[in-house]
Amino acid sequence: LSSSRWRQEATSVFHNESEMAEATSYLATNASWGVFLAASLAASPFSHAFKIEMLEPLRSLAVGKKSADLFESLGTRHVQADSMSYLVVPTLLESGMFQEAYRRYITVCGFHRHAVRDTGDMIGRSFEHCNYAKCLEMKRFLSLCQTSLQLAVARSELPALELLEQPQYSDIDEACKYLDKMCTDADKDETPNHLHLPLLSREELAALSDNCDYGILVQCDASREEEVMDAAARRKDMEYRIREAQLATRVLSCTLNAEHRRASELLDDLVACVSSRGVVITMEGCAIDYSDGSAIDKAAVNLIETLKSQQEQTQVMSSSQVVRMGPAVFEACLYRCLIACYRFSIACQATLE
Repeated sequence: LSSSRWRQEATSVFHNESEMAEATSYLATNASWGVFLAASLAASPFSHAFKIEMLEPLRSLAVGKKSADLFESLGTRHVQADSMSYLVVPTLLESGMFQEAYRRYITVCGFHRHAVRDTGDMIGRSFEHCNYAKCLEMKRFLSLCQTSLQLAVARSELPALELLEQPQYSDIDEACKYLDKMCTDADKDETPNHLHLPLLSREELAALSDNCDYGILVQCDASREEEVMDAAARRKDMEYRIREAQLATRVLSCTLNAEHRRASELLDDLVACVSSRGVVITMEGCAIDYSDGSAIDKAAVNLIETLKSQQEQTQVMSSSQVVRMGPAVFEACLYRCLIACYRFSIACQATLE
């Protein structure tokens, strides 16, 4: 954008001049970084280091299509679906490229399904040839696959993407059935779905194996301590994503099934989890006594009146502009939408009753 066009667009998004100046500096820095790497890649088109490094500024600028193309050009295969998907999936999600993120997660889950079968066969053949050291190596590899952090992220975030991308779930009954299968936490004789993942505790999250290959990142001027801290921060971010995706999916399931007491408990957990990352979410007026029919009715009436009184014109902004308002602001908007859906369902349920 030209500077005048940028100012025109930005004034509709940011609250004051200081926010706009900060965003302008942020965009300029990442754009310059991206342009420099693009020139480097043009001079050395087969350099994997330049491609991997370029994914960082592209994520900052929410350029999903170019990120997806660059990642595909790396030619990842087999176990790299588990160790390298962290490079591109967050960018795809933040850029609104849900179909591409869905396919990437299906690839991750597919690798792990085949790994369990193939590794078992290889262990058997190693026994046949008395290669017991290889048996132990394969057993360790299988354990790392079964407790993979990236697999847990994929299985946690897939339900929402599945609802978006599969046309059969546009029917509310089918969506409810699917969510029931994906969100059940009780032990059953058979697994409801091969993508199903029970709600993980903090201890179980900490026990997951981080198989991501951070060694491929370009960190020429980073000390060993800084590399360890960076890896720990990335792992923490993935743990948060698992927890939040699992809770959000269960809030949606309980809401659609009119299980508002359970939904309220899960929503409190979700808000606490998101808030612990510094994302401020306001929940005024959400405390409702579900044992009191008049309280539910009053909440429904208040919500309807609020909706009627809000006459603000809706502004349509591209996803990149929304994301660049800052991750915290963007996520707060998303979760406020989730809370609004939850509260709206209470109004609908009260009306039906």
